[in-house]
Amino acid sequence: MLRKLFARLNVWPEIDVELFTRSLSSRSRRWGRPAGTLSDSTIMGLRGDYGAALGWLSRKHALVRTAAPSARWPSSILEDMLTDMHMAGYSPASIVTRLYRLGKVLLMMEPGANLSHFAMLRREFGPIKPAFDPIIWKVSSYDLQKLGIDLMNKADTAGHWDEIDRADGYRTGLQIAILAARPWRTGVFMSMTVDKHLTRNGDRWQLKAESFETKHRRAQAAVAPVRLDTYIDRYCSVHRLALRKKCIECNALWINKNGKPQTADEFRIEFRGQTEARFGTVITPSLARKIAATTIATANPEQIHAVQGVLGHSRYGTGEQWYNMASSLSAFNDLDATMTRLEKGPRKKKNRR
Repeated sequence: MLRKLFARLNVWPEIDVELFTRSLSSRSRRWGRPAGTLSDSTIMGLRGDYGAALGWLSRKHALVRTAAPSARWPSSILEDMLTDMHMAGYSPASIVTRLYRLGKVLLMMEPGANLSHFAMLRREFGPIKPAFDPIIWKVSSYDLQKLGIDLMNKADTAGHWDEIDRADGYRTGLQIAILAARPWRTGVFMSMTVDKHLTRNGDRWQLKAESFETKHRRAQAAVAPVRLDTYIDRYCSVHRLALRKKCIECNALWINKNGKPQTADEFRIEFRGQTEARFGTVITPSLARKIAATTIATANPEQIHAVQGVLGHSRYGTGEQWYNMASSLSAFNDLDATMTRLEKGPRKKKNRR
């Protein structure tokens, strides 16, 4: 409730309102765009976290309305606020987000402000990220795809399941199987529609995304793995239609049990649950991308250059000069070849005389 209250501009100090509004208008004039170069959701997030920070200052009776915005946030005051958030049970990610947005608004208001202590506190209160995640070396893309295929076969043979449960289980299996071989980002993958992002070209299924739909603003295209063509056929002709009965107009590729487009969060929950049940460790769709890269690196190292095309990156690696591949289709072919090699088992070394 306090967050919503202090997010309103009319409770901000007048100097803050003036500087913030001026910053938005100057950015739009500089870039030649309509008013508000930031998205509505971004502006709402900035206002919310900055307003919540002002509310904390007000409750501590430390809000000086006539002071410059950045002058209100010395290291001691800022550290007290973050400590209070930590004691109130906020997660490290939420604390860092609040700190980041507060700093962003201050820099918008005062471009030359010295906020070096913000970076120091972000490191102190931020979440600790593990330097090494062993699961990406224990599970391969072939293992993930086999899990998806097993789930689809199980759904088709589960006679005691009703039509919706079979369709729901089949859809989850197909999603895992496709994502193992075509590890696109979840946002792009879950926003796919029939006849636009998934199309039939002869006897093969094709996946594509426009440049404005991807993170790096680069169009992506791929042919679905041959082994999954019949599974995609069955999903589109049988199981998707069963899920679509409750919403005839729905054109989304992935539909949930309620007949509505499945959200990315719903998919993540299903993905995490199925992988934990199979491998004993939670694997996220994001980790599936890392698994694809390590699968190529360990099982087919001579094709390591294919990682760029498989993951849709614009650069080859940190500190190295990446080159743009002519087509991502060849990269996906390399990943398919790697998974086929894993299915056949380890190579046998020839004895040399």
